Amino acid sequence: MSDLPYVAIDLRGLQPGFKSHQGRGIGRYVRSLVAAMLPLDPDAHLAFVIEGAGDVRPFGRGLDGRTCRIEAPDWTDRFGGQSVHVRQHLTLPRALRPLPFDLFHFCSQTDAPATMSVPYVVTVLDLIPHRLPDLYVQGKSRARFRLGRWLERRALRRARGLIAISEHTRRDLVSLLRIPEERIAVTPLGIDAHLAPAPEAAIAALCRRHQLSPGYLLYVGGIDRRKNVPFLLEVMRLLLEKRPETELVLAGNYRDDPDYPELIGRIQRSGLERAIRLLGFVAEDELAALYSAAAVFVFPSLYEGFGLPPLEAMACGSPVVAADRTSLGEVLSPAAVLADPTDAGGFARAVLSVIDVPSRRRELSEAGRRRAADFTWETTARATLEAYRRFAAIG
Repeated sequence: MSDLPYVAIDLRGLQPGFKSHQGRGIGRYVRSLVAAMLPLDPDAHLAFVIEGAGDVRPFGRGLDGRTCRIEAPDWTDRFGGQSVHVRQHLTLPRALRPLPFDLFHFCSQTDAPATMSVPYVVTVLDLIPHRLPDLYVQGKSRARFRLGRWLERRALRRARGLIAISEHTRRDLVSLLRIPEERIAVTPLGIDAHLAPAPEAAIAALCRRHQLSPGYLLYVGGIDRRKNVPFLLEVMRLLLEKRPETELVLAGNYRDDPDYPELIGRIQRSGLERAIRLLGFVAEDELAALYSAAAVFVFPSLYEGFGLPPLEAMACGSPVVAADRTSLGEVLSPAAVLADPTDAGGFARAVLSVIDVPSRRRELSEAGRRRAADFTWETTARATLEAYRRFAAIG
């Protein structure tokens, strides 16, 4: 590892209160990547940037001697909710400039400063607001939305290199932002080791705790517009005509989402209250049992930079029916049923084709476990370290 450049990795996404990263996909990416990297860095070429006081969950004091604490000037607090963006684009570049590293790694394009005088790389999880602007400008100031996208584009175009989490994201970078292909490295994500078919006792305990019956349909994730959750309600209405006992479980950190009240209203207007269970956030140690108890995992998302939840479901032996869009085919094929996320009837038929044919369920369960085994965080970590070497050498 002696040829590894000295890299400072941005860990603010794991600090409580920093944006909403900690309980979302960005937080999981940073946490899992760093945990897999540390054993591969015996010479301590990696360090970690955090803001203010306090330890970084879940590492606690495990990063002692490797952390660089930067302080946010008090005057930035005058900007209220916008202070985090003021620090990102104005004070963070100055704080990082004197630090003795070959590269800085920002783990999300939403966290990278628009102007940096030192070499840096950025992980690009997706380009959803750039690809689907009409969905994400709703309820926002158009001027602020456009400014945010301009700042992101500037940060990405000025980076030494970009780390894309899928081939689809790489293609979006090339087609949407005109990033040269040689400045992009692809590092697919991994599956946490604890995600595997759960023992019967764990499944029974989960079902007792949440008053569930095994054999439900399951969705895990957010409820923002591109996730297409209202579409699932229409699919459920059609499924209930064929199988009145069908239950859909929605799990995720979504209760504070601005679209949550509208989702509740849709469920009530559709008369689906008895068929839909809103679990909200589910603890990490319950996820394997939650996935394992599902008859089918459903994922109708219109856009994914990678698509981790359906892959996690596969690792736990749950058959998957997912949208035939963006990166999902790349990640899940050939071990999932892919269906049109704009055709409720077709999606419902795809679900029934799995539920009604036990041999098909077993086949998909086995194929899914084999497919998920191809994705490990160690592989992601090694590919990321190789990207550091490649981009540091560009000069």
